[in-house]
Amino acid sequence: MMPKVVHSFHEPEDAVDVENGTVDTAVDVVTKEDHGEEALHLSESDGNKGSRMLLYFTTFSRFAVASFLTSAGCHVIPAVYLDTPTQDFKYASIFFILATGLLIVNAMIDFFQARGVVARTNAFLHILAPAVLEAGSISLYPGINKSGQPLAQYFFLVGTTIVCVAVFWDIGRLLHRGSAVSIASIVSQFSVIVGAVNFNYGTAFLMPEYLTSDPAIAKGGRFFVAGGVCFFVNAFATLSDKF
Repeated sequence: MMPKVVHSFHEPEDAVDVENGTVDTAVDVVTKEDHGEEALHLSESDGNKGSRMLLYFTTFSRFAVASFLTSAGCHVIPAVYLDTPTQDFKYASIFFILATGLLIVNAMIDFFQARGVVARTNAFLHILAPAVLEAGSISLYPGINKSGQPLAQYFFLVGTTIVCVAVFWDIGRLLHRGSAVSIASIVSQFSVIVGAVNFNYGTAFLMPEYLTSDPAIAKGGRFFVAGGVCFFVNAFATLSDKF
């Protein structure tokens, strides 16, 4: 009589039980790890896409800012605004409002990306400056300012001064860190300063004592246009530096 052969199969603990529909524990762990890595990669990819989109927005919106500022400057010149339906600073005000509004959005994006107290304080000045300029732009709109005071001009003078302080602080921080600075970045920074100085100087020709003189107002408008051109230089330099 042949001995009975017993085939003994030791079922692994982590095998799949088809009848009970249970899932292999080891496979489940690996699958979870794979999904975790995949989710991490997707999260990083989404974050990179978001950062890239913000970079595109803050860079290319500078061209819109420069266009609005230049258009606003043109509509300060009497030969231009006297041909508009309202024959006043209405359209200049609208273009200034659009430009400073975009500057505020860009500055807020930079603020939330800044790290550290010093960087955030510096970034806050970049929000404060266009906010003050926005107030001036609204005050310039006909019928808004009923105080009898040149509020728009005052806001413009203060706002452009804050712009210069904020940008000089940016430059000082870069020099303090000893960071390598590209030529495009230097051109970008100083074009903003020169633009702000042009707007500041142009505002002086819109003070009440000059508002009765069309040549003086025209001179102020031309300084505004020059300031807008400086922001075009800033836009191109930033584009070159970032891309």
